[in-house]
Amino acid sequence: MDDYRSLIADLHGEPLKLGEILVRCGSLTETELAEVLANQSATGDAHPLLGELLIEQQRVNPPVIAAAVEQQQQLREAKARPPVAGCPSNTQP
Repeated sequence: MDDYRSLIADLHGEPLKLGEILVRCGSLTETELAEVLANQSATGDAHPLLGELLIEQQRVNPPVIAAAVEQQQQLREAKARPPVAGCPSNTQP
């Protein structure tokens, strides 16, 4: 589990969706993600969060989900930060 959290922490660049983070670190396959997303959209109006479904279905451990959500938030915040004068821009042209 620590290996997954380490891989998640090493992700940099553009903000990613939770499922993309979990696939990139190897804790979930593309096929498993597709299955869970199909189940998620089949639930009707009350769409449970992806992380909740993954935990409920015991596909990914809660600490790995928490690390992925934290990294997702950090990537979003890094992209939203305005560039500092004299420093390389954090946005692409």
